Amino acid sequence: MGFFAGLIGGLHRYFLGGFTAASCALSTTMAGVIGGIVYYYRPFNKITFTESFLLGIIVESLEMLMVLFLSEPYADAYELVRIISLPNCSQESLVLVFLRTGMNWLF
Repeated sequence: MGFFAGLIGGLHRYFLGGFTAASCALSTTMAGVIGGIVYYYRPFNKITFTESFLLGIIVESLEMLMVLFLSEPYADAYELVRIISLPNCSQESLVLVFLRTGMNWLF
């Protein structure tokens, strides 16, 4: 399931265009696969808040690395990653913690 969610997000990102389109599409698909694997082994009712937070940082860091190394020109990719990496890692990890809190409340 995670693969298909990531693939849908990746295709959407690819068709938005830009010099990072391919790398963002690939990294979004990879994030979906990682999410699916994590959910298979650690469903929402078993994953802790700390694990959610760390997962967000790890996945977003992998996405930033993919953007950095798969996008051309490298100088533009470096500047983009330098500017967006801290906000993206912060928001991704916090959103996962909030989603985990919401799932805990609902179920």
